[in-house]
Amino acid sequence: MQQYQDFGMQLRLRRVEAGLFQRTMATLLGVGQPHLSWWETGKYKPSVGYLRRVNQFLALDPLALNVYVRATGLQPPRRNAKNR
Repeated sequence: MQQYQDFGMQLRLRRVEAGLFQRTMATLLGVGQPHLSWWETGKYKPSVGYLRRVNQFLALDPLALNVYVRATGLQPPRRNAKNR
């Protein structure tokens, strides 16, 4: 279980560094927001297919990811939002 929590902490850290809401990152990964939350808390682990997508996300520079999000038309988060 600890390894999934460590994975989840890294996943959350990268998401926050990129300035993304959970729902935005979930959309990029092709999952629902609850799944991403469960991965971040270590409650569940992603399947192999999703793990590949997550690994690609973790390798991205946060600035490049934010540029990609804006280019795809996804809504960037507002600074005063509660869902971080």
